Amino acid sequence: MDRHKPQPMDRELFQKEVIENKKTCLICFMAPWSEPSREMEDTIVEVTHLWYGTVPVYVIDPDEEPFIMDKYSVAAVPAYIMFKNGEPGPKVVGIRTAEQINNYVASSM
Repeated sequence: MDRHKPQPMDRELFQKEVIENKKTCLICFMAPWSEPSREMEDTIVEVTHLWYGTVPVYVIDPDEEPFIMDKYSVAAVPAYIMFKNGEPGPKVVGIRTAEQINNYVASSM
């Protein structure tokens, strides 16, 4: 695992890591065609580096995993959901800084 990049997540990995293993992790819903998502790429790398070893950071592409998007009512990207014990925390959108993401993760721990 590259500690400097968030890891892509698909439905199979989501089921195994988040639902079955109840892993605490941050899921970032990011689309390559979305300008706001592209603007957040460096910020997500920064957050991934900061939380490495504590909270894994995964990225879900809405075009690749519409089932997960629908299941958690994610209608806009970028959006973030912190999962703990297999359960989703509040969904957040509109975050634009690493500090805001870090605060969200820390408050969800």
